Amino acid sequence: MKKLEVEINISGYPVGTLRWFNNIIDHSKLVISDVRSDYPAIYLRTDNGDDTYIYRFLCKRATEDTNSSCIITEDGYACTYPQQIYDVIGFESKPLTPNCYRAIKELIMEAKDIFAEWWENDGKLKE
Repeated sequence: MKKLEVEINISGYPVGTLRWFNNIIDHSKLVISDVRSDYPAIYLRTDNGDDTYIYRFLCKRATEDTNSSCIITEDGYACTYPQQIYDVIGFESKPLTPNCYRAIKELIMEAKDIFAEWWENDGKLKE
């Protein structure tokens, strides 16, 4: 059988790939904020380059009304899943390659550790 040569003609980085995710990371920073609610959380804030930002929820302290589609860690934090499936909250709604899935999961858990350290030391809400 004759072997075929594969040529890849895709502009940019296909969504859901590790290069796509690394490109997001290159334009992002972790931000602890109450931008989407009255309760602080850690987000990945991505600069769109036009003075607008995308805030992707990563983690917050779990409460009684925490969405049941979040991952609840053993130490009591609610984190997003790497990928959104049906009614499960996720970082990305499109399919992810296995390496991209692992990289996003690592980011979420690192963000959780950063947020937990902040919460346990400085972040308690004043009553």
